Amino acid sequence: AHYSISSIFEEFPEDIKIYCYSEKSKVYNKIEAGKLRLATGMSDITSDITWDKKAVVFAVLHLGDHNINAGVKNFTTDEDFLSMQEEMKDPFDKGDIPGVIRLMDKHFDGKIYSLRHLFKDERKKIMDQILQLTYEDIETSYRQIYENNYSILNHFHSLDLRLPRPFATSVEYVLNTDLKKVFESDELDMDKLNRLIDDVKKWSVRIDTATVGTAVSSLIDSLMEGLNDQTKDLRPLDIVCEVLAILKPLSLTPDLWKAQNIFFSVGKKMYRDMKAKAAEGDLPAGQDARTLLRLGLCLSVMVE
Repeated sequence: AHYSISSIFEEFPEDIKIYCYSEKSKVYNKIEAGKLRLATGMSDITSDITWDKKAVVFAVLHLGDHNINAGVKNFTTDEDFLSMQEEMKDPFDKGDIPGVIRLMDKHFDGKIYSLRHLFKDERKKIMDQILQLTYEDIETSYRQIYENNYSILNHFHSLDLRLPRPFATSVEYVLNTDLKKVFESDELDMDKLNRLIDDVKKWSVRIDTATVGTAVSSLIDSLMEGLNDQTKDLRPLDIVCEVLAILKPLSLTPDLWKAQNIFFSVGKKMYRDMKAKAAEGDLPAGQDARTLLRLGLCLSVMVE
């Protein structure tokens, strides 16, 4: 049921792993009509623990939003599977959704699954996908409130008055969203980040530590993953210290566990090597040693 329902919302390769199972798609067909989607398919499922293997067929009807019906059963014959496909396609094409549901009950003996039957993290993932358009509408609404009323908001600030709750909510949502986008962008815009931080301080915005903190941690981890014995240019690592310094007044503490481990396993040795070269008069090595020393301090990892 996990694969069949998830396949409605995202494309999967032919071979995938779902928890302790491996699934190989043999046949997959999806048809759409507006918000309605009907997917049918056939897969081989193998337990990675017991190596038990079985072939299954499935059908998923998505009525839009969170309304999903899915059926899964053991494979019998190709003829039975093709017959099921054709039987369901005809009423679906005609917009006879009750007819499709009746056929699903018939072919799967009433054993119908929904989002409720998925693992919790998979339910959360799919619900986020379903709500993505709603999130975008919410962001647009809050951004309009924020931008269209910026002058009056500034006047409240100049009078040292607390923003009315609806406006405070819009400011908080927009700034947290923009911070997340900045940290998730392919290239970090430090000027924009500084402007956002200034606005956060100005409006006394509460940072969404879970969302923004995760984005910051991912950025720092990706920068640190570029650190190895062959790294020639250490300047990108200066961004790590810049970001942590900017965020310090906001009491936002990202998860640095992975970055610290990378530095501990690679950076400390590089620092010793660079320091030794610098002692022999290698000026660029001296600069790199200072960069690594500063990075270690930023990550709270002892270098010497």
